Amino acid sequence: MIHVLSVNQVITCRIAAQEYTFEQFIEVEVADFDKEQIAEFATKWFTVKHNPDKAKIFTKELNNEDNKPICELAVTPILLTLLCLIFEETSEFPRNRSDLYHQGTDWLLKRWDNRRGIKRDLTYKKLSASRKKELLSQLAFKTFERGNYFFKQAAVEQHIIRYIHNLPGGNEEDEALQLDGEAVLKSIEAQHGLLVERAKGIYSFSHLTFQEYFMAQHIVSPTATLHQTLQNLATHITEKRYREVILLTAGMLPDADGLLLLMKQNIDHLLVADSFFMVNDSPIDHKLQAVLAWVQEKAVSADAPYKPAAIRAFYFSRVLGIELDRDLALGLGLDSDFSSDLYLDSAPTDFGLEDFVLEYDYDLDSARKIIYNISLALTLELDLIEQAFVCDPKLKLNIQSLREELPNQNHLEEFILWWWNQKNFWDRRLQKLRIQYHYYYVGLHWRFGDEQEEALRQYYDANKLLVDCLNSDCYVTKATRQYIEDTLMLPLSEIEKYPVPDAIANL
Repeated sequence: MIHVLSVNQVITCRIAAQEYTFEQFIEVEVADFDKEQIAEFATKWFTVKHNPDKAKIFTKELNNEDNKPICELAVTPILLTLLCLIFEETSEFPRNRSDLYHQGTDWLLKRWDNRRGIKRDLTYKKLSASRKKELLSQLAFKTFERGNYFFKQAAVEQHIIRYIHNLPGGNEEDEALQLDGEAVLKSIEAQHGLLVERAKGIYSFSHLTFQEYFMAQHIVSPTATLHQTLQNLATHITEKRYREVILLTAGMLPDADGLLLLMKQNIDHLLVADSFFMVNDSPIDHKLQAVLAWVQEKAVSADAPYKPAAIRAFYFSRVLGIELDRDLALGLGLDSDFSSDLYLDSAPTDFGLEDFVLEYDYDLDSARKIIYNISLALTLELDLIEQAFVCDPKLKLNIQSLREELPNQNHLEEFILWWWNQKNFWDRRLQKLRIQYHYYYVGLHWRFGDEQEEALRQYYDANKLLVDCLNSDCYVTKATRQYIEDTLMLPLSEIEKYPVPDAIANL
C-alpha cells in the first residue's frame, strides 16, 4: 500500500501493516510487476550493490524455462527482493526448487530481520525460525488436504493457539493464548508476508507456491509415519493440484526412490480393474491393458534410433489423438547424444536464435534444447508414420516430401527461420497425415467411452509427472531410474518380466 500526499511525501507499507489512515493522503495499491519492471528492479538492485553485470545474469536465469515457478514469484516486490538477496550470494537459483523455497523462507523468517534490525513482539520473538516453519507447515498440510486455499481468521488463530499451547513454557490461560494467537498471525502477515488477509477475516498464503512448499515440508518432516504419508501422497498422482507438491516432496527427500516407485505402482494400476471406472458393470482393464500391449507391439516393431520409452510415449499419444508432449519427449531423452554445441548458421537470417530467445523469453541453452527437441520429435513422428504407411506408396511420398522440407535440427538458425516462415503450412499437411494415420491404424482398433478416454489421459499425464520428477534433480538411484524408464507405459504382463529394484522390497 502507498500513501501519497505530494511528490515529496510518500509512505509505503504492506497492506497488512496498515494501521492508520492519513488525512489528505491518497491510497493506491501496487500492481504486480511485469517482465520489464522486474528487469529494471534487478538492474537497480545490483547496481546499488556495485555489481550491475549480475543483473543481466539474474534476468537471464529468471527467464529460463526451467525457472517458470520462480519467475511467478518475482511479480511481487517483496518476493523479488528475496530472489535478489539469494542470487546476490549464490549467483544462481538452486536447481532444486525446494532448496530455493527453503532459502527464501529462511530469509523471510530470520535473516531478513537481522539485516534490517527489526525487533518482533515478545510472543513471536520466542518462536525460532524452525518453529515458525513447523507452524506454517502444519497449517498448510491441514488446509491443502481439505482443498482450502482460503481460510477464516478464527480457524488460523485456533491453529496457532493449539501450537503455542503445546510448546514448552506456553501460556495456559485462555485469554492470554487468544491474544498470542492474534499477535502471531498479525506478525506473520505484516512482517513476512507469508499469510495475507484477502477479505475481511479471510486469509490465505500470499502465494500458492508457499502453501505447496510448506505442505511438502510437513510431509518430509521427521516422523515414524513417513512411508504411510508418501503412500497417501502417491494416490494423488492424477490430481493436478498435487503436481507441484509431489515435485517439491521428491526434491526434499534424501532418497526419492520410495516415492517414485509408489507413484509408478499406482500409475501402472490406473488402467486395471476397479482402479477408476466400470463400463456396463464390467471392468475395463482388458481393453485398456490391450492398448498398452498394442503400444508395446508397435514400439518393438519400429525401426527407429530412439529410446523405447519415447517411442511408446509417441504411440500412446496417437491412441489419444494428441501430439507427443514436448516436455515429455525431452524428459525421456529422445536422443541421449544431445549436445548444446549445436551448429549455428553464420549467415544472417530474417529471424534467428537471438530473436527466438527474445520472442519466447528463453535463455540460449533452453532455446537450443527446445529447437532440437521439436525437430527430433517431428522426425520421430515422420519415421513411425512412414513405417505404418509402407504399403501405401502415395502416402509414403507425401511423408518423404515433408521430411525433405524439414531442416536439419543441428542447423539452429536455419531451423528457426523455417519454423517462423513455413511451419504452419507444413503442420497443416502433417495434420492430415495424422488424421489418416489415426483412422487407419488406431481408429479401427479402439472405440472408447468418455470414462475410458479420461482414464487414458490421466495415465498419460501421471506418467509425464513421473518423468518430470526423474528430471527434477531429486536423488534417485540408477537402478530405480532405469527400472522406471524400462517399464514406462508397458502392460502389467510385461512389467512383471523385469527384475524390480531393491527399493521396491522395502515399500
